Amino acid sequence: GIPWIGEIPKNWKIVRNKDVFSNSKTLVGENWNNTQLLSLTTKGIKPVAIGSTSGKVPDSYETYQVVEKDNIVMCLFDLDCSAVFSGLSPIHGMISPAYKTLTVKNGFLPDFYAKWFDYIFDGRKFMFLSKNIRYSLTYDEFASLQVVAPSIEEQQKIASFLDRKCAEIDEMIALQEKIVEELKAYKQSVITEAVTKGLNPDAPMKDSGIEWIGEIPKHWEAVHFWKVNYIRGRLGWK
Repeated sequence: GIPWIGEIPKNWKIVRNKDVFSNSKTLVGENWNNTQLLSLTTKGIKPVAIGSTSGKVPDSYETYQVVEKDNIVMCLFDLDCSAVFSGLSPIHGMISPAYKTLTVKNGFLPDFYAKWFDYIFDGRKFMFLSKNIRYSLTYDEFASLQVVAPSIEEQQKIASFLDRKCAEIDEMIALQEKIVEELKAYKQSVITEAVTKGLNPDAPMKDSGIEWIGEIPKHWEAVHFWKVNYIRGRLGWK
């Protein structure tokens, strides 16, 4: 009965976000000096050093809000273009007051619903619900939206499965990225070798006189760049 969900197992319930989460904003106040600053990133909520973030740094973080371990932090604005939507906090800290901080109620598992919001963010499933120019939702609008509710045992099984499976996939991605970087380096070495040494590996070599080139084939010349442009102009090269 929910367009962005479709069919679900018969034994799952459908409830509203307000049944699963409570929202509160506790300002850190004068304790900001000894509270870990947190940042909502594309890779989750990460601790950051005060003053290390980009943009304007406030003189004081007194208006920042407290985040507890296992709170879910939501970005309910710029739903059309924001690089992040939500994150599960691994530690106690403080974060920008622009976000909504959710506490997961008893009977529901933070790990499961953190992954649920990963699903929601894929394809920006909440964007069409926003009618304003900032593509934002008020907390009341968010709280009224429907959400799946498996049993707590099934939530735990699903979260554990996804932890294992996503770790395996992340490892595969890291390996592929390493291979891509190695191939890029190999490609560059092939280009460098061809344009500085030529294609004949047995060609006699001489010092080019240019530090960042080294030796070149004996029959090559090293000339000033202006000469190449002059020759190109005389020959009508584009």
